[in-house]
Amino acid sequence: MTELEIEARQYTDPTDLALAKNLHSETLLKTGRPTEAAQGLRELLEGKVAVVEPRKIDFAKGTLAEALLESPKADAAEIERLLDEAIRGCEQRGNEEGLASLLVVELERRIGAGDEAGAERVIDRIAGLVARDSEPVDFLPEYGIRYRLAHGELRLGQGRHEQARKLALAAAELADERDMPGLGARALALAADVVQRSGGEADEGAGLFDQGRALLDDAAQRIGDAEMRRDFLARSVFHRLREPSLDGGRAADRRVLALYDMIRALNSEDDAESLLERILDMALSVVQAERGMILLLDPETRAPTVRLARNLEHETIEDAEAFSRGVVARAGEGESILAIDAGHDDRFRELRSVSTFGIRSLMCVPLRCRGVVTGTVYIDNRHAGPLFTRDDLRFVEAFADHAALALDNARDRARLEQENTELREAVQQRARFDNIIGRSPQMQRVFELIRTVADSDLPALILGESGTGKELVASAIHFNSPRRDRIFLTESCAAIPETLLESELFGHERGAFTGADQQRLGLFEQAHGGTLFLDEVGDMPAAMQARLLRVLQEGELRRVGGNRTIEVDVRVVAATHRDLEAEVAAGRFREDLLYRLQVLPVALPPLRERAGDIPLLVEHFLEQSARQREQPKPAVDAEVMAIFERYAWPGNVRQLENVLSRVALIAGTGRIDRAVLASDPELTRTLLAEGESAREPVYSLARNERDKISSALRAADGNRNRAARMLGVSRATIYRKIKQYGLS
Repeated sequence: MTELEIEARQYTDPTDLALAKNLHSETLLKTGRPTEAAQGLRELLEGKVAVVEPRKIDFAKGTLAEALLESPKADAAEIERLLDEAIRGCEQRGNEEGLASLLVVELERRIGAGDEAGAERVIDRIAGLVARDSEPVDFLPEYGIRYRLAHGELRLGQGRHEQARKLALAAAELADERDMPGLGARALALAADVVQRSGGEADEGAGLFDQGRALLDDAAQRIGDAEMRRDFLARSVFHRLREPSLDGGRAADRRVLALYDMIRALNSEDDAESLLERILDMALSVVQAERGMILLLDPETRAPTVRLARNLEHETIEDAEAFSRGVVARAGEGESILAIDAGHDDRFRELRSVSTFGIRSLMCVPLRCRGVVTGTVYIDNRHAGPLFTRDDLRFVEAFADHAALALDNARDRARLEQENTELREAVQQRARFDNIIGRSPQMQRVFELIRTVADSDLPALILGESGTGKELVASAIHFNSPRRDRIFLTESCAAIPETLLESELFGHERGAFTGADQQRLGLFEQAHGGTLFLDEVGDMPAAMQARLLRVLQEGELRRVGGNRTIEVDVRVVAATHRDLEAEVAAGRFREDLLYRLQVLPVALPPLRERAGDIPLLVEHFLEQSARQREQPKPAVDAEVMAIFERYAWPGNVRQLENVLSRVALIAGTGRIDRAVLASDPELTRTLLAEGESAREPVYSLARNERDKISSALRAADGNRNRAARMLGVSRATIYRKIKQYGLS
C-alpha cells in the first residue's frame, strides 16, 4: 500500500465521489502512472463526476498539473493555467492550507522550467504564509517535505551548498517523522549530491546515497502490485537513486558537476556587481578556500584594483595586489600562480602577509575574456584549511575563463539596456506632439486627428505633399498608441524595385529565387505586434497592392516561395503625396485597397497654407542646428523672416529645414540677414529672384481665384458653361477670367 493509499483511507467519504476520484488519481500519480491520473482528473473537471464543493475542484486542478509535470509530453501552458486557476481558487475561498501546498507545486514547476527568479518569488510567498506571526499556515501532508526538497535543489544549483544541505536534511527528518520513505529517499539523495558537489568527504556522500536507496526499496515494498511497483521505481524523481553508488574515486566528476552548477549560476545573473560576489563565493566553496578577492584591471592604465574581498586584512590585500600585477604581466603566456605550501615557497617567503597571518596555500588566476586579461582571482587558506592542488588550480582556471566571459556579458548587457532605454526615450521624444511644430488652426486640427487615430488600431492613411512631415506624423501615431512599446518599422514603396519590395515586405524562403541562400523574415513578420509605416503607397505596383490587401483583410501572409500561411498582427499606417482617388479613376490603384487604407485619413496641409507657423519652424530648426554645431543660435533679421513667410516653399517643411541648415552654416555665429541669402547663388535664385516685390505672395487673391476656376473646369470636364454655373458667375465672366489667367 502506498503512502497516499494510507492517507486516502483516513479522508475518503464513500458519498463524496469527487474526493475519491481525486485521491485515486493522486495514487496513480505517485505510483508512476501520470497519464492515467490525468485522465481521471480530466473526467472530474469535465463534470463527469459529481462535485460536492469547489475546494475539490482546486484540489483536482493542482493534482492534474502535477500529473502533467511528470508526463512525457507535458503542455507547459496548460500546466501553468491549471496551477494559476487552482491557486486563485484557494485564495478566493480562503483555503490557505491548500494555497501553501499548491505553491509548492508551482515552485517545482518554476525550478523545472529554469525560472530561477520566479522560483525565488514563490519561495518568498510561501515563507510569508508559513512564518507569519499570527495563525501561521501549515502544508497539507507531504508538501512540507517537497517544499524543502525543491528549495534545496534550487540552492544547490546556485552553489549555496550549506543552505542546500540543511534543507535536504530537514526534509529527510520530516519524511522520517511522517513515515514517508519515498520522499525520505529523495531527500537523502539530495543531501548526497550536496556533499559531492561541495567537496565533502566521499564516504559521507556514499553513506547518504546508500541510506536513500534503502528507503526507496522500503517504499517500493509497500506496493503490493508488482507492475505498480515497477512503475513507481521508474518515476523520474528517483532517477538519481538509480545511478551507481557514490565512491571516493569520483573527485573529477565532483569538479565537473560543480563547474556545471557554477556556469549555470553565472548565466542566470545579469547584474555585474552581484556576479562578482557569486564568482568569488563559488570559487571559494569548490576548492574549500577560506579567503579571497577579485581584482579588476583599469581599461586604460591596466592597473589592478580590488573590487571585492572576503575575510582579508589590509596587508594581505596589498601583497595580493603586488603579485597580481605579476600574474597580469605573465597572463598573456597563460601563467597563474599556485603556492601549495606558501610558507616554504621562496617566491612568497618575504611577503609580510604569509608569515604574519599564517597563509598556508594560495592561488592567483587571471580572468581572461576573448584573449584579453580583465583581472585576477586570488584565494588562500591559512593553517586550518587544506593545501591546494594542481587539480584545484586547473579547475579555478577553467572557472575563471567562464566567469570573465559572464562578467563581460553582464556589463555589455547593462550597457545595451542603458543604450536601448536612451534610444527609446529619444525616439519617443522625437514623436511627441510638441516636436511636430505648429500653432496654426490647420496644425491644431492635425494634432486632434493624431490623438483620435492613435487610440484606434485600424489602418491609417496620411495624405500630403512631399516634405510635409508624413513620417513624423506616422511615428507620433505609433508612439501615442497602445502599441507604443512594440516595434515601429518604415519602408518606402517608391524606393525599391517591385521584385525586391515583395521580399522586403513579406519575406522569402530559402531557394525561392537566385541568391535566396537563406530564409528571410519580411517587415510584416518583424513588425508583429507593432506598426509598419508604408511611405509612398501610391507608387506600389498592382501585384503588390493585391498582396497588401490580403494582409489587411485576413491578417496573414505567405513568404515568397513558401506554401505556409503565417498570421501577423500589424497596424499599417500608409502615406502618399498622390491623389489616390484620381489614381483609382486612372486604373493605377485598387479601389478596395484605398477603402482599406483610408479608414482613418489624416491630411497634412502644405507649408504655404500655414505661413503663420514659419517663425516657429525657423526657431526650431536653428536651435537644432546650433546644438549639432555646438554654437549659439544665430538671430534672424525681420526682413529675412518676411522673405521666408512670403515664399511658397514647394518642398514644404523639408525644404525649409534644408535652407535653414545652409544659412546657419553660412552665417556662423553672426546674424542671418539679406546679405547671407545673397551670398549663396542657390538661395539668391530661390528666395531673392528678380522682381521680388512683384512676386505673388503666399495668400494671393489672384492665385486663389485662378485655382478655383481651374478646379471647376476639371470638375466640368472642360465645359466652360457648366463651370460658370458651378462657380455662380456669368458665362462672360468665366470666359474673361480664363483669358486673364491663361487657362485656355
